[in-house]
Amino acid sequence: MGYLNNDEVENNGVHPQPPVILLRGLLREKRHWGDFTGIAKQYFYDREFICLDIPGNGLLNTETSPDTIQAMRKSLQRQLKTFVPAHQVIDIVSLSMGGMVATEWATAEPKKVRSLVLINSSLKGITPFYKRLRWQKYPLIFKALFSKSAAREQLIYQLTSNIHAQQSVDLSSALLRSWLLFAQSQPVSIYNAYQQLKAAARFTLVNKPNCPMLILSSKLDQLVDQQCSLDLAKAWQTKHIQHESAGHDLPLDDPKWLCEQLSEFWLYVNVD
Repeated sequence: MGYLNNDEVENNGVHPQPPVILLRGLLREKRHWGDFTGIAKQYFYDREFICLDIPGNGLLNTETSPDTIQAMRKSLQRQLKTFVPAHQVIDIVSLSMGGMVATEWATAEPKKVRSLVLINSSLKGITPFYKRLRWQKYPLIFKALFSKSAAREQLIYQLTSNIHAQQSVDLSSALLRSWLLFAQSQPVSIYNAYQQLKAAARFTLVNKPNCPMLILSSKLDQLVDQQCSLDLAKAWQTKHIQHESAGHDLPLDDPKWLCEQLSEFWLYVNVD
């Protein structure tokens, strides 16, 4: 299945769908979506996928990361203006801390955000802090925050992906090499890592987003307890689907499964 741009979609008589905004989390940038964006474009030829970076990460690595989720959201809003018209609605797919930014965005601009997909995310006040980041992993988490690039990326891979247990050593090594190149070309400073962690730890959402939502989680998530997604789904009375073997970085571990869940969800959103 080939990818068509919006002009080609319109010429073929297909009504273009809203663009999809992809938001990642702590210490991650747009390039960490990896193969997922290409696979998603094969599934959804009528969708535009836009990856944005939180200040301090990726293309914005020289900026200071805000210490609040609200300030991160405002930065993303400004960035989006260069991609889509002000009146254009959007769908958001978010991972981990990106889910906090997504929910804050949906409550700040309810007419802008048409739907939300939250992957392995959590919120203060809904799940205890020691489950939002598994307390058993605290030593590795803090070691990663204060390690040099190569060691940091190895630890993040260990904490967020389960494919190392299923794939070949060569594939894992290639992925780690690409992550190291990202870290060397656009490094995240220790201070910015601390700022992002602080923002995520203290963020509280006052109101539930008033839009269709899908919550996805990984049963074997080593970084964030699966209970966080279960608690969110229960508190918000929202559909929740769980992957049986993927790690925290579900888009990395099983991008095709994720696309299948998005397809069913967006079909519902379009009908609704």
